[in-house]
Amino acid sequence: MTMGRHLRVLMAAWLLADAAHAAAVVALSPRKNVVSIADLEAVVSVSEQPPPDTADWRPVRLPDRWAENGRARAGTVWYRLRVHIDPGQRELWAFEVAYATMNSDLWVNGMLVGRAGRMEPGNLTRHWNTPLLFTVPSSAWTATDNLVYLRVRCGTSSDGGLGHLFAGPADELSKVHEQRVFWRTGLLTVADAYIFALGVLFAIIWSRRREAVQYGYFAAATLLWALCTSNDLLSDPPLSPHAWQVLIFVCNIWTSLLFALFFLRFAGRVLPRLERGAIGFVLAGNALQILVDPDWQQIAFAVVILGVLLLCGWATTVLLSDAQGRSRRDRLLLGTAAAVGMVVGAHDWLLTIFVLPFDETHLVAYAAPLVLSISAWVIAGDYTRAQEDLARLNRQLADRVRQREVELRASFAHLAEADRDFAVATERALVLRDLHDAVGTRLAIAMRQLEEERAEPLTVAQTLRETLDRLKLLIDALSMPPGDVNALLASLRYRLQRRIEAAGLDLRWEVDRLPHWEAGEHGDAMRRLQRLLLEAISNTLRHSHATELHLAANATDGGIRVALTNNGPGLDDVPVAGLRTMHEHAVGLGAVLEISSTPLGGSIRLVLPPTG
Repeated sequence: MTMGRHLRVLMAAWLLADAAHAAAVVALSPRKNVVSIADLEAVVSVSEQPPPDTADWRPVRLPDRWAENGRARAGTVWYRLRVHIDPGQRELWAFEVAYATMNSDLWVNGMLVGRAGRMEPGNLTRHWNTPLLFTVPSSAWTATDNLVYLRVRCGTSSDGGLGHLFAGPADELSKVHEQRVFWRTGLLTVADAYIFALGVLFAIIWSRRREAVQYGYFAAATLLWALCTSNDLLSDPPLSPHAWQVLIFVCNIWTSLLFALFFLRFAGRVLPRLERGAIGFVLAGNALQILVDPDWQQIAFAVVILGVLLLCGWATTVLLSDAQGRSRRDRLLLGTAAAVGMVVGAHDWLLTIFVLPFDETHLVAYAAPLVLSISAWVIAGDYTRAQEDLARLNRQLADRVRQREVELRASFAHLAEADRDFAVATERALVLRDLHDAVGTRLAIAMRQLEEERAEPLTVAQTLRETLDRLKLLIDALSMPPGDVNALLASLRYRLQRRIEAAGLDLRWEVDRLPHWEAGEHGDAMRRLQRLLLEAISNTLRHSHATELHLAANATDGGIRVALTNNGPGLDDVPVAGLRTMHEHAVGLGAVLEISSTPLGGSIRLVLPPTG
């Protein structure tokens, strides 16, 4: 956006504010029988009664700002005018003080006819923004000239003066007064409540999204603006007049600064150094306002607020320059609102430095609902878009998660199928290896025995019987429940008991109810255990020369213990290959194998790893 367009936007904002002000002035114009009094006499006097004619009465013209006419900013000034009443007139008359700082009362012919609140110095009722209506009873008038006195009193923390004064029939003037009160206080009361509610709402929104600093700036500025607007409404603030005036000056400055920072943040300009510098400048200005003499506070305020208004002007320019893309309309709206706020702020600043007439209306309070509503609308749109973007991202993320879930399920299914194929292939390899080791070798031995014709038929038959037992055990292992050691031992007993008894050994079987062996669920653990025990029983039968074989199994803290003991001395004759085979199987199982032999008997003890 060019500089020319910037100027056109600012000019449009100025015309909008001026049109609103003109509309209010037209609406409050005096009626037919209501007259505006501009020429009076005035005297500075602390008297509690109307000063005498000998006092230093001087002509003045309204509006009368005391500081401009050589009088002190604070104190008491009496005004008077002469009113002629026709002898036959009995209509009730009234006077309206449209603007007076800080409070006033009305006297007619030396008699007090109206007072609005307290008039004690240092304890004045604040009616600077409230139009006052004084109705004069008919008994107060005389048949000739009448002297009407208006006393205006101002505290040290304000700028004293008197605006327009109106007189006319009470019924007609009261209608004008009601309209003026509505515009001055009624409308502002509603606006202040709206501003405060808006500030609370956005403070709650910011508390839910602390990372959105611009929302915090907007909420704080709005709440401070509500406090500043209350200055136009409160007749009895909770602080002393001086402290309250300083507080309002400070709040006005911080409101303008926070709005400027909000506009910059919304435009995407995060400038920490600028923000810190601006905050430091305002803090220094606040300290100056607190420390200087009350007569200089308004000047200090005007200097500090000028710097802040310049920052607001630059922020407005940034907003209008960056108005592009999807949020172009919102930025234009916000830039326009900022321009309106800056224009009315400049208007009130000119009023502060006495450039504009004394009783000119302060426009900031009236512009607040418009500016804040537009800003709130834009913020709500920005917040809504952010929520929509978040929802869209969540949907996209959910879609991606679902897609990945489908892919993972397909991958898991493929892996499961591959695992099944691998398990089948492994099972086949193990079966083939067992067939080779347990059956093939035995068949080869039997074949060699038959070919050499040296072995007895019974020996060959024994070899073939052992081969057949191993084959049956191998088949049993294929259908054996994984981890069930009891079932494995029962299978061994069923397949080998006749062979053991045929070898002349008495079998004693002491097997407890054993816990589930979790390690037996994996791989070829059950087959290894079967082959280890089969090897141990076979070696006992061949080499122990025993007459008794005792097999015991029970659970221990360390797992499952299986023990084979015999009463023969011959375990020392077990071939090295047989011992090595048993140890290899034990290592594969992670078990502890102990083999011992004495002249009184031998034992083979196996402790399987823990079941847990």
